[in-house]
Amino acid sequence: MTLQHWILLMLFILPPLAPAIEAQVLKFSKSPISEANFDKLVSETNFTGNDFIYAKLKFPKPKREMGLENGLIAYLRLDDNTLASPSFLEFKAQTQDELDDPFYDIDLACAFKDSRNPSFTQKFLAGLAKLEPGKSYRLTLTVLGFTSNRKDVEFADTEITLDLTKGGGIIKSLAENFANSALAAVQLPKPARDDKPLAAEILKLMKSQGFDATKVIFSTDGWLTQRKPNGEIDHRSIFAYVVFKNKSGGCEYQEFRFAQDYVGGKFENRTYRSGSTGKGGQIGCDKLK
Repeated sequence: MTLQHWILLMLFILPPLAPAIEAQVLKFSKSPISEANFDKLVSETNFTGNDFIYAKLKFPKPKREMGLENGLIAYLRLDDNTLASPSFLEFKAQTQDELDDPFYDIDLACAFKDSRNPSFTQKFLAGLAKLEPGKSYRLTLTVLGFTSNRKDVEFADTEITLDLTKGGGIIKSLAENFANSALAAVQLPKPARDDKPLAAEILKLMKSQGFDATKVIFSTDGWLTQRKPNGEIDHRSIFAYVVFKNKSGGCEYQEFRFAQDYVGGKFENRTYRSGSTGKGGQIGCDKLK
């Protein structure tokens, strides 16, 4: 078989290459960015505490034509990744009108009261409220798009500098006010069970594992028995929220799974932590008690 025949054969056998993602442009500004002035706008990279932060991403064609009907995600993280865990996240499902244009507006520290994405703005401002005046921070913005034929595609990964060496300015004060008011509105879950001895045991356990825990709230009303494949009892488990102060000085609650092993025909008195569900969030520290 000649080389030409081999080449033709391979073209038939190999799967087609994934379509190339065309170039897109991400720009930052201290003023609102309109579609009319986007192309002429010189992107800002350095911001202070007295600047608002606006961002707009322009694709080379309408988002519908790029297969971005499943929405877009924007991550914002600090250079040392301590601003929030996980990183700030905005998910924006596209409306029909938005799919027909090439622009994507990203809500950062610019729409404190009228943001279309209050949960993202809350996380962003809660993180900004923790920034220390007198320092300069490097923030990285990454935008991911979900397409019909790919799990996700990265469209932008751009850094900006937030300089607070001369004070936090309006960014810091507005962020603190917003974060505090948002946290004040968060209510702890109602208890599904009242078991003071078990709650005290779990509280002692969590403290021994480094948690500055103050309260236990059961989220299931009883023990759940877990069995082995042969039908024998293995252990039992119960779920509860633990309220604690984190190492950053903030306060939060998280749901954990606790268990007791079944040994010698009975459940042991020793309760241990066997996992976390990921449920919970930040709360005002006035709810620690």
